[in-house]
Amino acid sequence: MHNLLEGIVFVTVIVFLFMADWRTTLIVGIIIPLSLLFAFICLKLKA
Repeated sequence: MHNLLEGIVFVTVIVFLFMADWRTTLIVGIIIPLSLLFAFICLKLKA
């Protein structure tokens, strides 16, 4: 959990530095946990 939060913070800071747009940064910050959740749900359905 700690690594996940650290990764999200790191990615959002990097995206904000390169894009300099808070909306893009917010979208990326929301998409990362949702994509991980979707991946875990797909893995659970397959097993």
